[in-house]
Amino acid sequence: MDRMHEYHNKLEDEGYIAEDGEPLKCQHCNNKSFVEKDSYFECVGRVEYTLVCDKCNEFAGHWAYGYWQIN
Repeated sequence: MDRMHEYHNKLEDEGYIAEDGEPLKCQHCNNKSFVEKDSYFECVGRVEYTLVCDKCNEFAGHWAYGYWQIN
């Protein structure tokens, strides 16, 4: 198992992300509330956006074209 896969599993086990990578709580302050920012739209609708923590304003994840990117 590679390190990135292990990291993903650890975050999932600790309740920070869902199985698909969607952020569930902030990795910095454990807050469960997020704000969507920087939405990008194409003719099919929204194709990208960023989630930041509603409490500490830290980056939580970026969704683009059906996939999540986290730190």
